Amino acid sequence: MPQNFFCNLPDRSLQGKPARITLFVGAYGSGKSEVSVNFAIWLAHHVKQPGQKVVLCDLDTINPYYRSADARAILTREGIELIAPIYANTNIEVPAVPAAIFSVFDNESILAVLDIGGEDLGARVVGSLRDRMAGQDIALNVVVNPYRPATDTPEGIQMTVDALAAAAGLQLHGIVDNANLLELDNQPHLIDTLPIVARASQLTGLPLLFATTLGRNELLIQAFERLAAVAKESPAALAATKLPILTMTRSIHYPTDPFALV
Repeated sequence: MPQNFFCNLPDRSLQGKPARITLFVGAYGSGKSEVSVNFAIWLAHHVKQPGQKVVLCDLDTINPYYRSADARAILTREGIELIAPIYANTNIEVPAVPAAIFSVFDNESILAVLDIGGEDLGARVVGSLRDRMAGQDIALNVVVNPYRPATDTPEGIQMTVDALAAAAGLQLHGIVDNANLLELDNQPHLIDTLPIVARASQLTGLPLLFATTLGRNELLIQAFERLAAVAKESPAALAATKLPILTMTRSIHYPTDPFALV
């Protein structure tokens, strides 16, 4: 069954039917690991049914420093199982897929999120699992941060999508707008760059699934409404009238993160 997201009015919170197995890929610095962690928490709170469990698979075999395994304590508290390479959270890294990952394909009671390694090299991990994915309810989504050099234009996002799809050997299914500059208040960044991401959605033919924020939904909703009124019938205006919002909690801290000590 294809994924289907919509916004819950009036707060625009993310609602809908995800695929049973959701994969997130993205260019370096896109924030896909943070999105993966918070999407897994959303599944646990809003989608999981009795008899189901949520599993997050950290398959970032490319970069050992910025990864969803850093959020292990938060995931444990939320009752989410984490599957990660044996060397996760160390300075030793072996590019190998943990065998436990196969359980998410074999057990239909699992709602799974797969955090895939950076750029096209990491996306090849998806290709290595292609046979396991055959016939499964899967969505492969790209996380976009338009403040990163490779994805700061609609054409750049299109090139990134094409490269990731080619490396994975699979079609991508949607775009997640994760505009940020590592600040808690990213509403201005989302508003300023929504025209870029909305145009990229048109160019790639991929639906804009949802936006993410670490701030207050009501402020973002007001800004979306102003953008829709000003931009009229533009792609950004159409996106602003219906874009769901995934409100996130910071779970992964980076060396340059001003909130790393909070």
